Amino acid sequence: QYELVVEAGEDPVPENNRARLLVGVRGSRPMLCVSPTGTSGLAKLLAAGGLDVRAVSADKCKWTLEELAGCSAVVLENTSASLIGHTGMENLAAWVSKTGGGLMATGGKDAFGPGGYHKSPLEPIMPVSMELRREHRKLSLAIVVALDRSGSMAMPAAGGRTKMDLANLATADVVDMLGPMDQFGCIAVDSMPHDIVPLTDVTQAESIRSKVLKIDSMGGGIFVYEALKAAARMVLPATAGTKHIILFADAADSEEPGDYKALVEKLGKAGVTVSVVGLGTDRDCDSGLLKDIARRGGGQCAFTNNAQELPRLFAQDVFLVARSAFIEEAVGVRATGGLLSITRQPLGSIPAIGGYNLCYMRPGANMALVSEDEYTAPVLAAWQAGLGRVLCYTGEADGEYTGAIAGWDHTGDFFTSLARWTLGGAQGFDAGVVATQELRDGVCRIELHLDPDREATPFREMPELTVLSARPGEAAQPRQARM
Repeated sequence: QYELVVEAGEDPVPENNRARLLVGVRGSRPMLCVSPTGTSGLAKLLAAGGLDVRAVSADKCKWTLEELAGCSAVVLENTSASLIGHTGMENLAAWVSKTGGGLMATGGKDAFGPGGYHKSPLEPIMPVSMELRREHRKLSLAIVVALDRSGSMAMPAAGGRTKMDLANLATADVVDMLGPMDQFGCIAVDSMPHDIVPLTDVTQAESIRSKVLKIDSMGGGIFVYEALKAAARMVLPATAGTKHIILFADAADSEEPGDYKALVEKLGKAGVTVSVVGLGTDRDCDSGLLKDIARRGGGQCAFTNNAQELPRLFAQDVFLVARSAFIEEAVGVRATGGLLSITRQPLGSIPAIGGYNLCYMRPGANMALVSEDEYTAPVLAAWQAGLGRVLCYTGEADGEYTGAIAGWDHTGDFFTSLARWTLGGAQGFDAGVVATQELRDGVCRIELHLDPDREATPFREMPELTVLSARPGEAAQPRQARM
């Protein structure tokens, strides 16, 4: 990345005093191994296997296309989607599918469904899906959602929708994750609660969705105590094995907390948990209140400034409450014929793993390892995602639930071969083509020139060029152009 800055003193148009150019450099690029802390036994294992690996904590990554362009592949080791963010996941998905980057994701309690990847921008490029299938849950759920519908929720968000629209959609997605064995209720709250859907068995999901999607924003702020009181009244008579409240509120406009401490304590004694999704940041004036409600309620507390994140955060909370998305028991694994196409070497019998994320195969993906339990679920799956490659190992690579595979003689060969497979999608310009770009008046012009001193592929035989472009503050959008 090159940047030119003109210092001109008083300038009526300072916006044109800065220019930036990105130049692709041919050569070896390291693999980025991302974990919550940056201390990774997996990264050390891959480095010992001869790979150029850079271990880094998730909060040190910018997740820009510029940063990703300097990597050959990214390994997400049991890393929550919240640490990457919505825009970061959009960039990562585009980098893989449009430029040929590689992605390897490993399991754990902060990965896949419990980690918030369901309904995320990364889920579509993964070879496994993360829906919460009813037949694989041990207990029925009773969930009541209390939604802030104050005046601030009428503000516009992405895609021509309001914040209220996206909150409604997130609530409707919760309904989709439930089934006839479950119960659901919904309350809209401003200065007083309004029952939108009384607690009911989820036998008519479309009817429930229709009511939820029609909630409008009204005036006033959200009265937190009234919201919790109404939700408690609705959920306490539930017959389901697990009872839960999701409180959605504005982190800068949550009023009238009342004696919420006594109310949440009463809910806890009745076996009801409470989670909070706050629209805003954990630094907003009412964020402390919302965090304390979740802490006392034994649930999760998540904040986001981006209303597009709401469906993902609501889904993540349901996964955590259901407690069936991560299997905490040792389980044997069985290799399929597809394993050899990834490892390129026979590794013999693979030991048991200590636990895994319960996911499901997508059509067209290569299932290389299968769990030998009642679920026969994918433990290792891979596929081509656009120009790049994505591999998912649903077991924990380095941690409490790694299992007997950690002491296996071929552990290093196994994980190194998985990482090497993701590198196979790395692409670049033809060896005889030079790319230049010019930014003028917000428009990027890219030209490809043949190097006269080198033999190159004729333009008519070259594939489409994918350009990732964005105006300031916008997510990168792929655009196709032909030679």
